[in-house]
Amino acid sequence: MERENDVPESLKNYLLTAGLDAIEIHKPKDAAHYRWISTVDGETKWVATTLTFDAHCVEEFKRPHCTTHIKMTSLGLRDLSEALKFPDTRIRFPENLPDPPLPRVLGIQIKGGDSAFFKDLTIATAENLSCIIGVRGSGKSTIVEAIRYAFGYNRTLNELDKQLANSINAMQKAIRAKHNASNEQKLNRFLPEWMKVSIDFRPGRDTGDFGDKLQALLGARGNQVKKVKQFVEAVCTPVAFANMLRLSDLSPIEGNTINVDLTCLDFTPDDTQMVLDKTRPFEKSEPADVDIMAEDAKRLQQILDLQETAWDDFEAILLNGSPVNQRSPGQRSSAMLPLIALAETSPLVIDQPEDNLDKRLIGSVLMKVLADLKEKRQIIVCTHDPNILVGGDAEQVIVLEAESDRRGKVGSHGSIDNKDIIALVIDLLEGGAEAFETRKKRYGLT
Repeated sequence: MERENDVPESLKNYLLTAGLDAIEIHKPKDAAHYRWISTVDGETKWVATTLTFDAHCVEEFKRPHCTTHIKMTSLGLRDLSEALKFPDTRIRFPENLPDPPLPRVLGIQIKGGDSAFFKDLTIATAENLSCIIGVRGSGKSTIVEAIRYAFGYNRTLNELDKQLANSINAMQKAIRAKHNASNEQKLNRFLPEWMKVSIDFRPGRDTGDFGDKLQALLGARGNQVKKVKQFVEAVCTPVAFANMLRLSDLSPIEGNTINVDLTCLDFTPDDTQMVLDKTRPFEKSEPADVDIMAEDAKRLQQILDLQETAWDDFEAILLNGSPVNQRSPGQRSSAMLPLIALAETSPLVIDQPEDNLDKRLIGSVLMKVLADLKEKRQIIVCTHDPNILVGGDAEQVIVLEAESDRRGKVGSHGSIDNKDIIALVIDLLEGGAEAFETRKKRYGLT
């Protein structure tokens, strides 16, 4: 990318203020020369670019490598001019033209009786970003719940925090060391400087199940038991330790010293004796003078079970150095939003994300996630925040109206370019006018 300081200030100012719709370029990579980071406000400034297509006959229209793809609300010179104002979301060249997101929701149809909130509702959704807005009580969350029901996610709202925690755990299991750098880069490119997500990966160190079984074997109380459990988890695999117990031979670890979390731990002969007393699978039967299984074979069964303990890598997602699952629900939501969004390809339905996000993140994170992700995954958002649909460059805005406190309907729908939709966004959503003004400044529009 061409750095701003490498471009003469006079040329840059001319390109940004001359009122050009676009500049013709020969190669897609040349577009980088018309994009700068402003030294004034830190925002990225663009000049729209299109590929040269100097066709001299009909047959030459077959050259796909010279085609510029432009997303417009409808065909026409006015819509073309409007689309060129937003090159980052509206202009694509053949090499970066995304495939349509699949699977996707084509639309929503609800037919209800006389007592239903929606008696006869039909909504078409865009393949990229659809935003549902309206006054409170107009039925936005009802539509989200209907989609959740159709998808089979029939869980109550009070379970959402638990679901988020479970999602974090599931995603952590999917992370592997060779992908850590790329995963962290994907996450942090959306986050502000004061939020840093990192991945703590330790091969073979997911000792949760191992620790539970050691506790069942050795007991849960006592400093000595706690120290031994830490030591064994750090240096032994379940199979290796179970084999030592089966043979009643702990010599491979006796006398060793290690450091765990800045604490020095050693395994002494007293520790060996304590472990053997609690785990020895056989004991002497004095009357018969033979070895028999201790505790009716309970110890032996525990040792055999220990050998089958799941042994996996340890992965943890950290926010500013601390495990994200130990943060507040709002902090977890903010940090995990990029990962949750990027984790799958199925339609993503979000109900009022602004309720659970730091206000600062709506503009700096959520808009970037939505604008980037919507080309790879269909997104449907119910929101009261105008920055989400304006900054996300929504292809479809659905405006709900409340006919009464027991009946709702679709009032209007259209793209974010539609003048009627713009007027409704400004009228219905607090900060709507400011959101459009911010977009103008971002793109250097007057």
